[in-house]
Amino acid sequence: MKSPLGGLASVAAALLTQSLLALALSVLLARSLGPAGRGLYGTVTLLVLLAGALGTMGFDTGNAYAVARNPALGPSAFTASLGLALAAGTTIPPLLLGLARSGFLGPLDLALLGYAALAVPAVVVTPLLQGVLAGLGLAPRGYWLNASGVAFTLLGVAFAAWIHPRAPGPAIVAFAAAQLLGALVLVVATGRAVSWRLADPRPMISLLLTFNLTSHVANVLHLLHLRVDVLLVNRLLADPRQVGFYVLAQGLCEWLWLLPRAAAVVHLPAVAGAAKDVAWLRTARLSRLTLLLAGLGAIGLAVTAMLMLPAVYGPAFSASIAPLLILLPGVVAGSVAGVLSAHLTGQGRPDLPLLNALASLLANVGLNLLLLPRAGILGAAAASAITYSVCTLINMAFLRQREGLPLATLVPLHGREALDMLRVLGRALRPKAWGERRP
Repeated sequence: MKSPLGGLASVAAALLTQSLLALALSVLLARSLGPAGRGLYGTVTLLVLLAGALGTMGFDTGNAYAVARNPALGPSAFTASLGLALAAGTTIPPLLLGLARSGFLGPLDLALLGYAALAVPAVVVTPLLQGVLAGLGLAPRGYWLNASGVAFTLLGVAFAAWIHPRAPGPAIVAFAAAQLLGALVLVVATGRAVSWRLADPRPMISLLLTFNLTSHVANVLHLLHLRVDVLLVNRLLADPRQVGFYVLAQGLCEWLWLLPRAAAVVHLPAVAGAAKDVAWLRTARLSRLTLLLAGLGAIGLAVTAMLMLPAVYGPAFSASIAPLLILLPGVVAGSVAGVLSAHLTGQGRPDLPLLNALASLLANVGLNLLLLPRAGILGAAAASAITYSVCTLINMAFLRQREGLPLATLVPLHGREALDMLRVLGRALRPKAWGERRP
């Protein structure tokens, strides 16, 4: 059986590049805006990203699944993606502004939210087209192009900080412009991949009533599970500084999910066409690998944050260290959840990740409502750490019930196997290997 590590090399390298650019952007935002401005920027852009995820209607995962099974659906998926992004761009921003105007989301600058909402079509079409490329076996191309979108944001925010330091407005406008530019580049790349053929979108739209809808609800609920803590911090504490501290801690912890995200991207279309026993062996090995790397990364991140975070981001952000340390154990435990969800979805059971996402979201909201008023952002971090772990445990239970195999195959990693995996991964991530495997 071919090692799953080789297929991750280009996607992992692209996501690593994207994460390094995002790290530079994070430092720039913290230094130029301060905690309060960083909190406002984080809340506004998060709302737009959540709205965009809702607007995909599940076609991001559905595109990857359907096109992987039948590449002839590529032009239909491309056409449907463009139409859906256009529809979302005209309907979602007014709804988002109306919700913000009601006060339900807490204190927000409506004008800045309006500027950010201009990026909704781009935020919708980007994952849709990445799904098309993944289904065509071109996942690395989509993620390398997405990294260019982060680079555009970094350049735009740097220019905004030079013109108007300490003002979040220009940075938010730069965010919207960069999203639009990055999406345009991805549209061109996907159009070329399908030879610029526009086809009847109805074959893809029909999937919305079956696979896509279930998968989409699961993805949206999972994303809310990962982000609802930020919204609750903004709503319940009503302090942009606390939001800024928490957003920074959460963003740094998510570095540990670099490989799991790459694994899920490559794993879903791979298991969609694989026999049950082959899919299980790949999933078990990937889960052990991601847990190993997340654990090692957590140790390094904890030490680095305590020693260097105030120096890099500024002394004002020292308050981010404590929630970061609380989040880390849950982030390590939760690193396996995405690979397991990709296995279940690829094997035709998107309903199981849906149930998991709903249970994890409800648990996160409940724990935040209990802990946030009492412990502030430390309570939010504890609530998220617990529910990240619960998410993995629920997926493991589903796999145990479905596959009938012992859960021990998902977690333990003997010393010799760990060394073998690290050696193989090291060879896979060499620049020469990227070139060999990039389509």
